[in-house]
Amino acid sequence: TWRNAVASLAAVALGYTIVAALGPETGIERLTRDIGSDNSVKARLLMWESTLELYRQAPLTGHGIGSYKLLYPSVRSPEETQSSGDFAHNDYAQLLAEGGPFLAAMPIALGIWLSLRVLRLARGSQKSPDRQSTLSTEDLERIGLYFGVTAILIHAFFNFIIYVSAIAI
Repeated sequence: TWRNAVASLAAVALGYTIVAALGPETGIERLTRDIGSDNSVKARLLMWESTLELYRQAPLTGHGIGSYKLLYPSVRSPEETQSSGDFAHNDYAQLLAEGGPFLAAMPIALGIWLSLRVLRLARGSQKSPDRQSTLSTEDLERIGLYFGVTAILIHAFFNFIIYVSAIAI
């Protein structure tokens, strides 16, 4: 059943976490060391810091959709030389700088709404005669679409996937 599949995935994730934590250095130390030495991560952190500075300049309404490319040079860190400056490499931060909190909250609200729909779908699954929950083919398709949209929304934290539709596809 789908519950067994979820339990199996959780067990694998827990096992991986335990193995990573018991290594010669903790998983967190290894992760921060590896991330801290990655130039693309450093560049993204600098871009996000500059993007939040743009947001602080117009916290209620933002600067306007499409203004990021024009305004980013005014707050760009001299250390950040890896990007073209067209996008913030974090759609939520860019939406915040361009449209304020209301615009940035829209994709987050979509993710929450979809999550609630899938939970309702999973709770409402039909019981088969052998007392196991079953999901219809349509339900499984909905769940698959949910995970696809969720992947896009998560990816948007690290790239400009919402702004460039070719990347989203």
